[in-house]
Amino acid sequence: NGRHEYHDVNYGFIHKNEFEKYNSVIKKLPKKQGKSVYFGQPRIDTDGGDQSSKNAVPDANHQDETAHMIDGKYLDAYTIPYVVLPSIPRNTTGFELGQTAYVINWDTGDVIRCVIGDAGSVSNGWGEVSIYVLWQTGHKDHRTANHADKIGKHYEIIVYDDWWER
Repeated sequence: NGRHEYHDVNYGFIHKNEFEKYNSVIKKLPKKQGKSVYFGQPRIDTDGGDQSSKNAVPDANHQDETAHMIDGKYLDAYTIPYVVLPSIPRNTTGFELGQTAYVINWDTGDVIRCVIGDAGSVSNGWGEVSIYVLWQTGHKDHRTANHADKIGKHYEIIVYDDWWER
């Protein structure tokens, strides 16, 4: 339908089950054009979440704040679906904090609407998501931010030019 490109095609043909999953995912996305900015294994962010909680996920790089706030509060990686904007030291992506993104796990067909809610290094590029995104897209038991080796490698981030509203 032209809204994005499905990457896991075998010689130009999609197996019937994969085609049904593809159609199911497409129905969950906005009808307008988005930009696919990442395809691969996600990296995990716990920034903004309460690391003193007994449910905290170990993260050697945790920060108490996120780059974006909603209603005057930093985002909580344990309850807010967000993606990280590669914008440090300078944002050249054409997108901004507060815009909308969708994260798709092509292995499960799960889709979640997110806010661009934190900033990361340009050298890392796109691909970092809040732990909540991971939990909502088929990995509800994942308990570390530093090792994503058991997470599927078929995640896609599509960014839209509209603004997040909860």
